[in-house]
Amino acid sequence: MSNNYLLEYFRMLMRDQKLSHLYLIETNLNAQTKKSLIVDLVYEFLQKDNIKSDVLKKMIIENSYPNFYYLRDDKNFSVGKEQILEMYNYFTQTSLIQKKKIYVIESIEKVSYNAANSLLYFLENPINENILGILFTEDRNLVLPTIVSRSQFLCWNPYSQNSFSNVLDLQKDILDKILLNLLKEINKQEIYLLNKNYFFNLKKFFLIFLENFQTKSFSNQLLYETFNLMIYEYFFSDFLFILSNFFIDLLFYQKNQKPRYNFPKYLFQIGNLISLSEIEIINWLRIFNDLESISLKMENKFCWLALILEIKKK
Repeated sequence: MSNNYLLEYFRMLMRDQKLSHLYLIETNLNAQTKKSLIVDLVYEFLQKDNIKSDVLKKMIIENSYPNFYYLRDDKNFSVGKEQILEMYNYFTQTSLIQKKKIYVIESIEKVSYNAANSLLYFLENPINENILGILFTEDRNLVLPTIVSRSQFLCWNPYSQNSFSNVLDLQKDILDKILLNLLKEINKQEIYLLNKNYFFNLKKFFLIFLENFQTKSFSNQLLYETFNLMIYEYFFSDFLFILSNFFIDLLFYQKNQKPRYNFPKYLFQIGNLISLSEIEIINWLRIFNDLESISLKMENKFCWLALILEIKKK
């Protein structure tokens, strides 16, 4: 797994205009590799047609590009409240090149408590919507919780034995393997290996949804998991894609035909889904297909409401 996957993740977000304002990346990359990754990420965000790529990259490397601010807390430099305020004041100045600005802070877990609180003020009082922040840490558990809660968290340890074992653990669970293959079909498998929190929450939501599907009464746990996932703009389309393919397998199972994805048979027993007739399953697949077109135009919460209404009508 190379850094290209992480870059591709950010390219996808920028292409779909779904970038958040702050990312926290936990990684064990060495200093040189991390620096190269930072340069590439900053370049992807700031690249402009009227600036030659080699010139822009050189300015980023030299930390001389006006819209890029870099801080790193180490033995030679300490990031305190003054440095965060200086960055804030710097970004309030009018840019001579373009509106987009980006700041990168390495070893965010090492900054002082006052500096972390100043950063929170910066986050809560943004200068504009075109500022992207990327924070790096070796251990998110050492980062101020209020910063973690305001960040989109990504874990990127491509050279860690634990990282590879995590991927292998996913493959040991047959449902994980099926879900990863489905995500691969929509070119998102590697992206969700980056954001395991989202992947596992999506899986949990899928299972709880199956339990509630036939009862037409949605548990507090399901509503809680829905709330957690709504922040991801791609959540509903991902969930609907998984759900549709699950119902296709259920239909094949009812017809005694070979399923497409081999969802575990015990899943068909959850919520007594096995009792659905072939006609009912086909009708649900039509509904899911209609909702898929809606999900391209509407927010998650409205798509979710539309699905709930369809379930309650049945």
